[in-house]
Amino acid sequence: MEGVEGEMREVPGRHLRRSVRLRGYDYSHSGAYFVTVCAHGRDCLFGDVNEGELRLNEAGKTVADEWVNTSALRKNIELDAFVVMPNHIHGIVVITETLGRGVLQYALFEHLWSPGNLPGTGES
Repeated sequence: MEGVEGEMREVPGRHLRRSVRLRGYDYSHSGAYFVTVCAHGRDCLFGDVNEGELRLNEAGKTVADEWVNTSALRKNIELDAFVVMPNHIHGIVVITETLGRGVLQYALFEHLWSPGNLPGTGES
């Protein structure tokens, strides 16, 4: 089943999970958001746990550095607590102001400008 807001998603080899996104909410609006970003395949690419202690490898240290750098690159973003785990990162992102259009409009934009819908191609 495809991941749709409020519906169960089935991923082979994984448990079923219900989306916690609010239906119709534009997450580009100002506010504090708890985010989780997983490594591809949930592989432990960022380090490991040894004797109960998290030890980040170079990739994990880069992930932490880039997280911190996010607010320097984006004037409308502030960062709060975060933690890098062996196969994912958790953090709190605070959007202080909405710049441009929200994500719902970008999804429409991507559809309209997909390869089959490019202007001047004669395709629609």
